[in-house]
Amino acid sequence: MRKTFLTSIALLVSGLAVGQTFYGPTTYVQASDSPFWGISGLLIEDAEDHLFDDLIGATCNFTRLSSSFGTSLIDSVDADDGVINGASNDGGNPAHYGEAFWRSGSMTITFGDGGAPLPTYAGLVWTDGSGTITFEAFGAGHVSLGTVVGNHADGNFQGGTAEDRFYGVHFAAGIESMTISNPSGIEVDHVQAVYSPVPEPTTLALAGLALGAAARRVRRRKR
Repeated sequence: MRKTFLTSIALLVSGLAVGQTFYGPTTYVQASDSPFWGISGLLIEDAEDHLFDDLIGATCNFTRLSSSFGTSLIDSVDADDGVINGASNDGGNPAHYGEAFWRSGSMTITFGDGGAPLPTYAGLVWTDGSGTITFEAFGAGHVSLGTVVGNHADGNFQGGTAEDRFYGVHFAAGIESMTISNPSGIEVDHVQAVYSPVPEPTTLALAGLALGAAARRVRRRKR
C-alpha cells in the first residue's frame, strides 16, 4: 500500500513543473515597463515592421495585423507611435501609427524552431479584447508551468491603452510556448524573450579538456 501511494505521488510530481515565476498583469505603456527590461539579451517583437521575425526560433499562430481593420482599431503599445498619450496614434497623424497583432480566440507563441534554444524569460503585452484574459506558459514536453488570469478589459476597441497589461514567465529550464486567450478577438504587442547564453562549440571543447586535465591530476595524487 505504501509503495503504491509513493508511486502515485511521484507520478503526480513528475507531471508538474517547479521553479517558475509569473509576472503580471502589470501596466505597460513602453518597453521599459517590462519586468525583463535591463536583462542582457532581451529581444522584443513590436510588430512595427508588420512581421513576426525578431525572436530567435519563435513561431506563432497569428499573422493578421490590427491595421487590417482600419487605423481606428489599432491598439499597439502606447509609446510605439512616438508619444505616450493614451492612444495608439500620435494625434491621428498617419505617419505615427503603432501596430499590433490580432487573432480570434487564442494566440500562441512557440519557441525552439530549428533547434534554437528555449528562452528562460518570455512574455507579451495584451492590448485589446474583452472578458477574462488567461495566460498560460509551457516547459519542454508541453508541461504546463501554470496560468495567470486577468480582468482588466475596458470595452474600448478604439485604440485606448489604459487596459494594456504585461504577462510573462521565468523558467530556468526553458519555455517551450505561451498562450493568451479571451472570449473575443485579441490584440497583442511587444512579444519578448530572453535567451541564456549558449556556449560556442570551441568553448565546450576547451571545458572538456580542462575537466579531463583536472581528472588526471586527481588520479596522480591518489597514486
